[in-house]
Amino acid sequence: DVYKRQGINAEYMGININNQIQNQYNMLSAHLIKRNKSLSSAMRARCFSEVTKNFINGEFRESKAQRWFEIYNPATQELVNKVPQTTKEEFDEAVHAASEAFKTWREVPAPVRQRYMFDYQRAIRDNTDRLAEAITREQGKTLADARGDVIRGLEVVEHCTSTAT
Repeated sequence: DVYKRQGINAEYMGININNQIQNQYNMLSAHLIKRNKSLSSAMRARCFSEVTKNFINGEFRESKAQRWFEIYNPATQELVNKVPQTTKEEFDEAVHAASEAFKTWREVPAPVRQRYMFDYQRAIRDNTDRLAEAITREQGKTLADARGDVIRGLEVVEHCTSTAT
């Protein structure tokens, strides 16, 4: 009789544990839905799968890679991006193009280089929200935290503009 009661209790506890797990799952789902609704509609609209291209010799190119890093939104587990595991040939081409570009870039006067950094600074400022949304989507940070990351990056660019000589 004691064993039966223990068996019944064990069965009851198993049902209870399953209910607790289901309740926790429901609470987590509700939290994620609520969190998703709090994000901007533009950000939700951008939750789609993209494929990152390589940037070689001043142009974006599809990679010939056979393997990819998959980037998932930690909040929704949606695949949001695939990044190529660039081939050796593509890598070598990018390094060669950068080496060739540096031959002329090193002759550019510091004030002209500084102007490029000012343009970069303006582009970051103009796109702070888009950059923060991308960080949120790919890393699961809150929008406020992601904006802070963008601002910290902007501070680095600002520092570069102050070191023209």
